Amino acid sequence: MSSAQESGGLRSDQCSSWWTEIAGVSFDGMQVIDVQTVVFREGEHFVAQCLDVDVSSFGDSEDDALANLREALELYFEDAPADAVAKVEGPEVRRLTLERA
Repeated sequence: MSSAQESGGLRSDQCSSWWTEIAGVSFDGMQVIDVQTVVFREGEHFVAQCLDVDVSSFGDSEDDALANLREALELYFEDAPADAVAKVEGPEVRRLTLERA
């Protein structure tokens, strides 16, 4: 179990959000897809997770994690249906504390 999962959530100093500005626009036959991502540190790595589809990746730096996520998303969208993106509105990082036996 990750340290983030053990603590019940992510501290705001562990996350940074990256937003894109273009939504569903086509250029030269290519569709541009707007997704929201969050990047956080987990142990020795950075994790980049897409909030709009269930895809994530990691890297040694935030930039590496985002580059790896971009590649994973490009592969995902090659075969994904047109309605695969579930837009997340106003995401907020919240702490959730769980008890376990």
